[in-house]
Formats: sequence, C-alpha cells, structure tokens
Amino acid sequence: MKLPFRKEPPTIIAIDVGSRLIKVVELAAGEERPQLLRYGISQLSPDAVVGGEIMDRDLLLEGILSAFERAGIEPGQVVSAVSSRSVIVKRLLMDQMAADVARELIESEASNHIPFDVEDVCLDFQVLEPDAGEGKMEVLLVAAKREVIYEHLQLLREAQMTPKVIDVDAFAIQNLHEALGIDQSLYTLVNVGSEVTSINIVREGIPVFTRDFAAGCNSYLETLQRDLQIPYEEALNLLGKGAEAIEAEEAGQESLAQLVEEIAIGLERSLAYLRSSGELEDLGTIYLSGGGGNLPHLKEKMEERLRMPVKAVDPTEALTVGEELEARIRDDGSATLLSVAIGLGLREVAV
Repeated sequence: MKLPFRKEPPTIIAIDVGSRLIKVVELAAGEERPQLLRYGISQLSPDAVVGGEIMDRDLLLEGILSAFERAGIEPGQVVSAVSSRSVIVKRLLMDQMAADVARELIESEASNHIPFDVEDVCLDFQVLEPDAGEGKMEVLLVAAKREVIYEHLQLLREAQMTPKVIDVDAFAIQNLHEALGIDQSLYTLVNVGSEVTSINIVREGIPVFTRDFAAGCNSYLETLQRDLQIPYEEALNLLGKGAEAIEAEEAGQESLAQLVEEIAIGLERSLAYLRSSGELEDLGTIYLSGGGGNLPHLKEKMEERLRMPVKAVDPTEALTVGEELEARIRDDGSATLLSVAIGLGLREVAV
C-alpha cells in the first residue's frame, strides 16, 4: 500500500536499439547505489536492420514495443544512443576563451576537423582541460550525422516515446565503467555487438581514441547455427547459458577465432596510430562488454592473442538488484547485453 503524500523516487528509462536485440532498463536512485527496477530484451527479425540500415521499420517498432512489454514498462521519456560509427570524436587544442565564443568558433571552423558537410551534422563539444598550457585549452568535439539523429528521434517518437537525451553508445560504456569504480588511469573498452565492435581508449577519464569496425557476434551465431543445425533464435539463447551449453566442442570455433583476430587487429592498428602521434604507448587493461561477453572463450582467446589482461564487464555490479531480478538475469545470461542501456541510465539517475 502506498502511503498518502509519499513521493515516489524518480526513475529513468534507457533503451539500446541494436541490430539484433532491443534492450530496455528502468533505473531509480537508491540509498547506496542506483537500483535496477525492471528490464526487457526482445529479439529482432534479421530482416529489420541490416548493416546498420533500417530495412523494415514496422518490424523494428514491433521489437521496441516488445522489449517494453517484456519489462512491464510503459513507453515514456527515454534516454537512448546512436552508434559511434555515425559519430566523429576529436580532441582539439584551442586558444582559451569563453564557452559561447568557443561554440561559435567551432561551428564556423568545423569543416577543418570533420569529413562531412557542416550542414549535415549536429555538433557539440566539452572543455576537457581549461588550461592546457601556453594559453590553450583542450576541447572534445563530437559531430553526429544529422540524418542519423533525426531518424533515431523519429523512431522513438513513433514508438510513443519522448527522447530526453541522445548519447553515443561508446560514451555510455565509459560512463558504466566509471560507475563501477574501477580506478585505472588507462584502460580500453571493447564493446562487441551483433555487427559492430566499438573501441574506446580512455586515459585519465578522457577518450583518447574511439573507432568502430564491422565485426561482431553475428558471424559466430550464424556458424553456431550451421554447426549445431539449430535455428538462429536457439543459437542466440545458447549464448546466455554459457560455454557448457554448447555441446559440440568445435562448434563456431572458426568464426570465433576470426572475430578475435579482427578485434586484435583493430586494437593493434589503433595503438600504432596513437604511438605514431606520440599520444600513447600501451592500451591498458581491456574491458569486454556487449554480446561478446557471452561468447564462450572469447575473453581467454583475446588474452592469448593480445598478451594482455582482458576482463568481462558485469554492468549490474554498479547497481542494487533485487534477488528475483538477479536470478532472472543470471538464468538468461543477459547481464553483459545490458551494458549500453545501463550506462545510459546511470548518466541520468543520481545515487
């Protein structure tokens, strides 16, 4: 029974729209840590989103509404994100100046820093270091394709939602990492999605380098489906059960090895670029999230290939989770899948 005049704590709903899965969470402030109140995950038809492009809008909307229904959440005001592959992130050194003057200058000179027509992007920036020496300040510039932002906003509105914040998925993962309280000056975040893997190398809390490349869990799932002769949906469900659920020891191993190699090459190229520019000599600990966290032996194979520590991220460790909800997450192996959604929610909900 609700007490009269008792004010319910405000909640935040965050949604992560992937190419194969829709993830939605509802968080609220807690006494010690934010609380996970509800979550829902729905599978999309392979025909809904292909190569990051929406092919069937009705199927995508159906998947979004299904995730809300599974969570028992009514669509309303939400926080969401677009893929970092449609976003450019750059650090700039500028003369020290007021924020409003900096904005005008950045907008007028944006064409010097991004490979798009300025009219085709949405720009934002944040001052990272107000005094970078010699009268300079360091600024983080973010430019997102306007059509991608507008399409995402329209999709949410068609699903009867009110967008509150549109973030970038790589930043959501970084926000999650900071909420987990891992105290390291240098680390690398690798989020493995269905079709895209994102890399975010962070030093002293500031993104040094971000990039996406076309490699993800989907190739492994399709190989698993072929090797075990099972439907795609069953292959997807197997991942949540852990490696022991995959009876054929060699099932999917060829595509898993290929995925590890593509991730390793992506990291090595990123590090080579940073070394050549004199910005970085190492990657630091690698933290693995997304659907890749459920791929059997991916963590171990990455450690073996890269010869450096790789740790899987459990985003629920940043939250207070009830026993019933915790058991459900454990049973369906969904914790790592919620990384982006929880990271988005954590930026809005206060402890």
